[in-house]
Amino acid sequence: MLAFVAQPAAASPDYKAVEQKLASMAAENPGEYGIAAVDLATGTMISFNGNEPFPMASTMKVAVAATYLSQVDAGQRSLDTLIAGVSARTLMDQMITRSDNRATDLLIAELGGPQVIDNWMRSHGLSGIRVDRTIAQLLSARRDLRDVRDSSTPTAMLSLLRTVDGPRALTPASRSLLLDMMSRCHTGRNRMRALLPAGTRVEHKTGTLNGYTGDVGFVTLPDGRRIAVALFARGGVNRPAVIATAARTIYDAFGAEASQARFAVKATAPATGFATGLSPATTPAAAFATARSPMKAPASAFTPARPPVNAPASNFAAARSLMKAPASASAPTQPRVAAPVSAFTAARSPMKAPASTFAPAQPSVTAPASAFTGVQSSAPAMTTRCAAPDLRTRTLAEIVRDATEPASTQPAQTCLPGAITQGNRAPAL
Repeated sequence: MLAFVAQPAAASPDYKAVEQKLASMAAENPGEYGIAAVDLATGTMISFNGNEPFPMASTMKVAVAATYLSQVDAGQRSLDTLIAGVSARTLMDQMITRSDNRATDLLIAELGGPQVIDNWMRSHGLSGIRVDRTIAQLLSARRDLRDVRDSSTPTAMLSLLRTVDGPRALTPASRSLLLDMMSRCHTGRNRMRALLPAGTRVEHKTGTLNGYTGDVGFVTLPDGRRIAVALFARGGVNRPAVIATAARTIYDAFGAEASQARFAVKATAPATGFATGLSPATTPAAAFATARSPMKAPASAFTPARPPVNAPASNFAAARSLMKAPASASAPTQPRVAAPVSAFTAARSPMKAPASTFAPAQPSVTAPASAFTGVQSSAPAMTTRCAAPDLRTRTLAEIVRDATEPASTQPAQTCLPGAITQGNRAPAL
């Protein structure tokens, strides 16, 4: 039986503290880092160096795809159009999933050049981001850290991602197509996705140049909310590791708000279960709990603390077990035994026997079903103990003879007043 108890929700995360954590991480690693993330549902944003421009490299391919798809939505182009013998759909898929540079430049040329892509971004109010060159031009150009061409700030990249994900720039079909391609991105496995929980949905696009690493896209939280993330790194030698750590930090920060009501599961034992441990157990009539010994047994079986016993269903729990027995059984004092007259277990002796036998330590004796074990034990069917001969004063031959010869040849046993007369001898071991 599971009881769910509502717990107060955890306090909202301190996003300023998260930004400070990101700043400390960046300070501990050589290079420059730009980090930004936004909750698409609430608009809550985390940013570190969010307004600093970084080279986009291949992350600009998201803008190329969005521009082409917007023209498909407007009826100006088709994904089935062949470009250099390959469909536009295939080129776009290769551009996003494999970061194919030739496919990218073929699409840019089909659109009419980089300026068309830049104009599309301006038409949607985007600033702080620009596309100026083809990939071939970008790769052949001399690197200049002061060159702002083909660059974006982290927050501007978030604006592009939100535009692509929103309802105005693309039709639902085009949006779904682009996000599906981004979810199948094969590059950058050691970046944004590296430290996120297994199974987390990530739709992203990577970017790489000499001395530069980037990863941008969407991450889905456990409660279904999505966040847009832009991670840029320039210089240093730990860029992928820093990006991966930053992504996990952001995931944990936004994930802390995943649920406004926390539930704790409080388990109570079902009616057929049992308790084990160092305290006495209260269990149903068909199951016993033993002290200091974990037990996995059917309802009619038991597990003694010491020694191990493999016993039939009619056996009873050995000494040293804390037990509350069913109502039909008695709870005698030490040792605690509640056994039917058809079976018994000798103290400290492992037993594998049918219900009508017992296994004393020495010698081995097979007794009729009415026998019982007499080491400090009281059988439930007896009102008083019989005055039985003391085996310690008898020879081994006499013991074996008495145990094996038919009951009719043995004299009736004299019991104390009020006792039941037994036809068989019951040795007091």
